[in-house]
Amino acid sequence: GGETTAHYDGDGLLQRKISGDGEAAYRDYQSAGGVAFPSVIEFSDPHGVRVKITFDEPEVNGPVDDAALTPNL
Repeated sequence: GGETTAHYDGDGLLQRKISGDGEAAYRDYQSAGGVAFPSVIEFSDPHGVRVKITFDEPEVNGPVDDAALTPNL
């Protein structure tokens, strides 16, 4: 729960989300299959923990092999 504030740029792309749980920053958008996709996402929490995820060649809505959805029991 709680309140979340989102900030967008002039093109309507999400730049930041801030909540009581922390902050997420989205930047360096690129086209992935015709969809705007941030190539860098950074998360931080109120304790100062930071995580940075960088995508080199993102695929959006691509096919998924059935084996990837079958549990290996």
